[in-house]
Amino acid sequence: MTGSRDPESGRLIRDEELDWVADHLGELRRSVSKHRIRNQLLWSGLAIGLAAHVVGYLLKSSATGEPIAVLADVLYTLGYALWTGVVVVALGRDHSSHQGAADQHGARRL
Repeated sequence: MTGSRDPESGRLIRDEELDWVADHLGELRRSVSKHRIRNQLLWSGLAIGLAAHVVGYLLKSSATGEPIAVLADVLYTLGYALWTGVVVVALGRDHSSHQGAADQHGARRL
């Protein structure tokens, strides 16, 4: 059994595993790219939502006229909905990925 050692963990990686990675390298790159895009969208949504929420709050507290107060209330509510929605999606994604790892770990024990 030949192979090479992983520099981070020191684990021995077999030649079969290296061949599999080489055969599926394009798929692995696409998968990593999808995760990067998803994370960038989530961070952007969080930043835009928080900014809209804060601006809406500031406008709401200083607005005296009716049209500005309605716009401030809409901006405040939509900003709040956006950033809390992003947090729920991120937590749900983390929970499902941890749940999947736990399921796989349990299946390996059987």
